Amino acid sequence: AGSSASALPPPGVTTPLPIAGLVSRRVLVMEWLDGEKLTSRVTREVSAEDLPLVRLGIECTLSQLLETGVMHADPHGGNLLR
Repeated sequence: AGSSASALPPPGVTTPLPIAGLVSRRVLVMEWLDGEKLTSRVTREVSAEDLPLVRLGIECTLSQLLETGVMHADPHGGNLLR
């Protein structure tokens, strides 16, 4: 976990780790994480229970931009899990 990870509110963020021996200069293979894709409930109405997740997403994005300088290259709902 990065130096800013402890500052994030619960439930926090989990990042998959690279799998040693399968990573090269051009290929990144990471461990599998179980969870529900954010896009799995596309017909569901947004509710107040979603606000902590939205707030966490905003905090993570700002942390990447302002603190670490390392950005998630493909942050769509299909690869973000709840």
